[in-house]
Amino acid sequence: IRNFMMIVHSHHIAGTWPIEKAKYTVTLPASERFLRLKKLKLDDGDLININFESVTQVRHNDGLYLDNDMWVKIQASKEKILNVECKSDTHLTLIAWHIGNRHCALQIIDNRNIRIENNNVISEMLVKLGANVRIGEDIFDPEPGAYGGH
Repeated sequence: IRNFMMIVHSHHIAGTWPIEKAKYTVTLPASERFLRLKKLKLDDGDLININFESVTQVRHNDGLYLDNDMWVKIQASKEKILNVECKSDTHLTLIAWHIGNRHCALQIIDNRNIRIENNNVISEMLVKLGANVRIGEDIFDPEPGAYGGH
């Protein structure tokens, strides 16, 4: 472990930074990927200091540029999730509306599948609405929403 803490200079969304130059990684669940003022331990044990002007949601494969010209790749950790399979595009719209109405984060997989955090109450509701719901373990990279900054 270094004797000094590296400082994050800037955040870059996936696809806008040289991912092949990532020297470090940090693996975080969805609930810990909202950053403003924070010290984070990287996967190798080194520390970085984050001081963003406002809360920023970092997503899987985003990059953090450090004050020492190095890059950190954000990795979403595997979590217990619900995979929700819908019957049609229209059914997915209905299901997504009900999930959003309950202020639950969701990840759109494709035009028939979405992913949400594991929640028994929401799962029961979705089954009653005709969705096929399966518990699994995978990365959860929810949509940032209207105020997510991307």
